[in-house]
Amino acid sequence: MWEKETKEYKDPAAAKKSGEDCQLVGRFGTIEEAGLLCLFLAADATFCTGIDINLSGGAELNYGVKNMRLSE
Repeated sequence: MWEKETKEYKDPAAAKKSGEDCQLVGRFGTIEEAGLLCLFLAADATFCTGIDINLSGGAELNYGVKNMRLSE
């Protein structure tokens, strides 16, 4: 999604970087990480019912820059 959206900006790399900086770990999630959540739900989450699991890297926690790697 970000790859497509950022192409419409004058500086696509800067637009993508600003999105990454809204993540606590300073990067977007991967398809493999989404797959691990699916595996967890299918195999280990036997007592989970009717819950929401945000697979967002913490982007929904407040808004703005929260990249913890910026201070390193």
